[in-house]
Amino acid sequence: MKPIPVIDETQTDFFMKAIPRWLTHYGFAGVVTLLVILMLAASFFRYPKKIPVRIYLTHKQVTARVDFATFEQVTEGMECLIHTPFLEKKITAHCLKKGAWAEDQFIYVPLSVTDSVLYQLPFKKALLLNGQLSLPRHTLANRLWSVQGK
Repeated sequence: MKPIPVIDETQTDFFMKAIPRWLTHYGFAGVVTLLVILMLAASFFRYPKKIPVRIYLTHKQVTARVDFATFEQVTEGMECLIHTPFLEKKITAHCLKKGAWAEDQFIYVPLSVTDSVLYQLPFKKALLLNGQLSLPRHTLANRLWSVQGK
């Protein structure tokens, strides 16, 4: 086994090597320039904010359960993707904000589904599915500096 070298207080020459000249002159400006470039890129690139929601499917209607902060961002006709364990493809639905109602801590938003495959799924009373609301108007900067941070 190789012994571990011990550096005592008198052997500080190892840590006191000369700092490169370019780093002392241009290092701070380079770091600031890099941060400014990253912040500008974050404000230009669009990033779709995806909010996970629970989807309730009954024989009469399809509803999405969202919290109050999410409901403020929901618009009429917003796209919602529904994931089903029975089908490989995702089913697209659109929010109908005018018919929404509140219960307990959540708001239930009815969804308009154009694909009739969803109603052909085998279930008795209701079916609980996962979904995603897409908010396409956010940039990466909005996503990074949002108050909620979700």
